[in-house]
Amino acid sequence: MFGITREPKFITMIRGAVVGLLAVIIIVIGLIDTIKIMQPAIDLNDPDLDWNTLKAGQHVEMDVDFIMGQYMYTTDNGSEIDRDYLMGHLAYDEETDLYTIDGIVGLKLGKESSRDFSAADLIIENCVRWWLDDSGRVPMNTITIHVDGFLQNMNADQKGFAKEYMDKQQFSEEAQAKFFHPLYICKNASAGPVLLGVGIVMALLSGGLLFYAIKIKQY
Repeated sequence: MFGITREPKFITMIRGAVVGLLAVIIIVIGLIDTIKIMQPAIDLNDPDLDWNTLKAGQHVEMDVDFIMGQYMYTTDNGSEIDRDYLMGHLAYDEETDLYTIDGIVGLKLGKESSRDFSAADLIIENCVRWWLDDSGRVPMNTITIHVDGFLQNMNADQKGFAKEYMDKQQFSEEAQAKFFHPLYICKNASAGPVLLGVGIVMALLSGGLLFYAIKIKQY
């Protein structure tokens, strides 16, 4: 008969110890991710929030209502899997009765919700019409996409395509340096609870292996 009962006792104990070590690592990662999710989200719709204070790793949420445009998309085997947009933070000047963009960050939307793609496209269309209107008759956009996730640093490709988009939209280098923050919001897709569950199962398996190693006879 072949199987675990035929292997040396110390091998079984090593297996149990390795599984236990992996379980601890996975549980720690899961706990960190879960705790991060449980932290109160920063409301990016707060008019008093200074977007210059934003940094990677922060838990944020927002009803996104001003999207400037799509600057990048990602495909896998020819299929679009996500889109990257630039969204602006509007500041209102009561004296001039004008809005200005005083903050720009990215927003990544995944294919898990094609409705988000459609809503984002409609928000862009409405925002462009409102922004370019001189008559005062075009209403501000009322369509929103609720986002709950984390700020992450843009990679080199994201920063490059974002700059290319802003150049085409005639944002000056000065404005980009002042208002563009190379961060993007990724909607929450936490694996924390799943990792915790896997880690607990592995810890139980480790305990079972070690207990069995102590009980088995050495051949």
